[in-house]
Amino acid sequence: MKSPSQETIDALLAKHSPLLAFPKDVESYFQERIRNQRTRHIWNTSWAGSFVYLLFALCDYALLPDIYLHIWQFRFLVAFPVFAATSFLFGYIANYHVREGLVAVVAFLIGATTVWLVLQSRAPLAVQELAGFCLFIVFSNVVVRFRFVLAFVVSTAFLVYFVIISLEAAHIPLASHINNFVLLFSAASVSLLGNYWHELEERRSFLLAERDAARKQELQQANDTLENLSYRDGLTSSYNKRYFDLRFPQLLAYAQVNRTPLWVLFIDVDHFKAYNDSYGHIAGDRALVRVAAVLNANFRRRDEIIARTGGEEFVGLLPGISKEQAIETAEKIRLAIFDLSIPHAQSSTADVVTISIGVAGIDPDVTQYPHQFLASADAALYKAKQSGRNRVVMEDVATGASA
Repeated sequence: MKSPSQETIDALLAKHSPLLAFPKDVESYFQERIRNQRTRHIWNTSWAGSFVYLLFALCDYALLPDIYLHIWQFRFLVAFPVFAATSFLFGYIANYHVREGLVAVVAFLIGATTVWLVLQSRAPLAVQELAGFCLFIVFSNVVVRFRFVLAFVVSTAFLVYFVIISLEAAHIPLASHINNFVLLFSAASVSLLGNYWHELEERRSFLLAERDAARKQELQQANDTLENLSYRDGLTSSYNKRYFDLRFPQLLAYAQVNRTPLWVLFIDVDHFKAYNDSYGHIAGDRALVRVAAVLNANFRRRDEIIARTGGEEFVGLLPGISKEQAIETAEKIRLAIFDLSIPHAQSSTADVVTISIGVAGIDPDVTQYPHQFLASADAALYKAKQSGRNRVVMEDVATGASA
């Protein structure tokens, strides 16, 4: 489910609405986000409430000697299994209205039935147990924390039911009924107030958390963008020397430890100074951009790197491929540059822009430092230039021979 936009979150925070409801899409997202937390909460509080509810069996024995066995049967054989089943089903119901409503209805029915049973007693101390239902209301509103609207409905329904059923118990003095009602009403009022403020704060905390998460994500994206820009050459969009110097030792170390191939390509645009002198630096930049576009297109796999290290100089890394594949890639790049057909009248190699490429690869049986590896590729490039340019030369690391 899609999270609300930053504008929506800011608008809701600025509104300071006392209503315990978000717009429909935000409300659905909120309920989905807290679903697992609410499921665990209901599960834990249901078992805690069941324990306290069963603990009142001691009060039944002490205060209701004439009917305590009947109430015990209800507590242990009816109420407790229903509590357990409700807690189990809660996590499997998708609609949060149904989930919360189910728990509230079960709590109300069990509480109402227990009140009716207590009022059947003729024991002189039975009225004292009725005061214990203050705990029932407080537990429902503050510990279980039904959503406020639901908590208000359940509390009101329980108070109305309590008044109606109490008036039918003529054997209990009216003063005791009034006392118990005042206690229950006070417990309901105070706990509902706490319930309201808790849910209001919960919703505001949710909005603040979402806003902070969105801002953190935006900041991370901005940092990633800035970091990426700091590793890119401004003209060609290839990586720059800074990035190459960072990644090359890492890839070399990985290749040596895991005994996997790694190839470095030194690439130089042939007679580029003459090109700049003849066509101008603006045309030279345009030519470099077109050359770099071809290079960038051929270094796209994971950990493949092409970086501009000087004016017309590039260096590439090809990990995890064979010697034949490295040569094939280098030849493919050389031909692609030639096929660009960028005119170069001052070149003694061809009438178009060309490149020379020196290739070197690590030997798993020879320990090499980064500067030695680069020196091998540089030597191969030098031989490519000495051999007439517009060609690929591979340096054999172990022997120093060229291919």
